[in-house]
Amino acid sequence: MLSSDLFWDLHWLEVYIRETVAGQTVPVVEPPILSNDTVYGRFVNEKKLSREERLILALSIAPYINPALLDNFAGSKELIRKYRLYNQEDSICLLPTVQTALILLAGENNAEIQRYLELFDTEHLFYRQSILEQTPLADVNIPNLNLLSVAPSYRDMFILNRPYKPRFSTEFPATPITTNLGWEELVLEPSTAVAMDELKERLLRINDLVRFSIFKHKRPGFRILFYGDPGTGKTLSASLLGKLLNRDVYRIDVSAVVSKYVGETNQRLSSLFNIAENKDWILFFDEGDALLGKRTEGGSNSHYANQEVAFLLQRIERFNGIVVVATNHENNLDEAYDRRFEVGIKFKIPSNEQMLQFWRSLIPDELPLEEPDILEHLTISVPISPAYIVGIVDRAIILTLKAGRTTISTDDLKRCILAVEYKLKLRSANKGNSSSLIKRN
Repeated sequence: MLSSDLFWDLHWLEVYIRETVAGQTVPVVEPPILSNDTVYGRFVNEKKLSREERLILALSIAPYINPALLDNFAGSKELIRKYRLYNQEDSICLLPTVQTALILLAGENNAEIQRYLELFDTEHLFYRQSILEQTPLADVNIPNLNLLSVAPSYRDMFILNRPYKPRFSTEFPATPITTNLGWEELVLEPSTAVAMDELKERLLRINDLVRFSIFKHKRPGFRILFYGDPGTGKTLSASLLGKLLNRDVYRIDVSAVVSKYVGETNQRLSSLFNIAENKDWILFFDEGDALLGKRTEGGSNSHYANQEVAFLLQRIERFNGIVVVATNHENNLDEAYDRRFEVGIKFKIPSNEQMLQFWRSLIPDELPLEEPDILEHLTISVPISPAYIVGIVDRAIILTLKAGRTTISTDDLKRCILAVEYKLKLRSANKGNSSSLIKRN
């Protein structure tokens, strides 16, 4: 259902156009007062859009809601030419251009047209927050004769009257992540837990800095680096931060961002950040070292790779939301990146006692262990993180159900542990990493 505030602005635009066409002059028609009960109304009021800005915004969204609105020009080819409307072949409706908006606002007053051009430059809200799109017409090289439309993200918000929920695409290669777990179920090594508590406090109080003079020295947004062992809670932490701040968290598919073609990676990153700008989302770059690896020297490929890294860092610095970059291989990150992040938190395998408690918490009451004290006597040759332990217990439960037993057998549990041990040993073979996680003799 179309929001009432958007309906009234489109009605105002239609009246404005009718008076313009009838009188051949710029009419003085004031826009309606909007409420804060709709997404569109809140947007207009919070951004304090002027009469001219509202006309441009309404004009850019009109073809998606009421294509017939521009039919006030349709009866005359002279009017279509005068107001620089675009009539695509086989199209049933007229489409506005930037020049259409300028002429509606200023008529033939060139001085006024030049003044209103500021509403379309790169410093204006419409451009900085990627609200409007200007699409060049094929084979047309006339200044400001670009098609004028509202960006899909804002179009959906205004029309559907709800926050924008993007779908995975080449323009936005990311998917939402959520969790049903709480902070009490996140198992963190003590020093990591302390750092996480401080981060939570900083994010909850980030707006309080506006009251202090230090705020003017801060960059927009907030950047966080999670690094350390795989399976230690980096992704879960990002999801929990989203719940804490009531923000959607989108995990970026790095493989869909990186392209072998020169310049395409930067284009995808630019599109990603433009869509996410001003949406109060958290962008989560998992396996971030794939994009932020150490810069190299020599060869054209390294030159372009370094350009991509520099571009990503610039966009991260300019982004006014929260960015979380996670990596399992912190040694692969360039040291120069440290200053780009306000917070860096190292995730380590928790202590033996913590992990033992975590094991116990996962064993369901309905399927107890065949040997209740087996966990105290297990010898595990490599550190196993919480995420892998969840997988072990999950597989052991499946094997128990398949066999029709009512207890988890020691043999099944050990078999599942051995499979994970083998996988982890392969990964850590070059590190010489061997230590006991749960060892009771």
